[in-house]
Amino acid sequence: KPSRTVQEEEDDAPSVHAIATADYPTLCVTDAACPGVAKPVLWKRLSLNALNAELARPPTAVEDRLQRTGGYDGSLASARSLQGLTSVALGLGVGLEGAEPTAAYVEVCNTGALPAEWRLMTRDESEVDMENWVEIGEPDDEI
Repeated sequence: KPSRTVQEEEDDAPSVHAIATADYPTLCVTDAACPGVAKPVLWKRLSLNALNAELARPPTAVEDRLQRTGGYDGSLASARSLQGLTSVALGLGVGLEGAEPTAAYVEVCNTGALPAEWRLMTRDESEVDMENWVEIGEPDDEI
């Protein structure tokens, strides 16, 4: 039997063609820092282990529904729409009036195969586009 070349052997080798997809991006907090606060204390105050546990879970049915109905980019428009989500408590503490602000730095990494776009919002932020006649702010008692 004539000897075969390496290329001929590779061409005849059994092979499997596989295609894989991912359903959702995954994020993970990998580091946190705050001047004057030890890392273990900061991780506990910010509940970062609990946050990572939530981020590691597959999306729930409620989260899937919110993603589908929350707008073209998945943004959420009201506190009512957030009611079905699991919350993670962040113990940011208190500061004295007039004192220097305290900054906490949190490193978030994408640990999955899909690109992840995300943004942190505070309770007073809203992505609802207001009509031009809507007056922003607290209502006045004036008549």
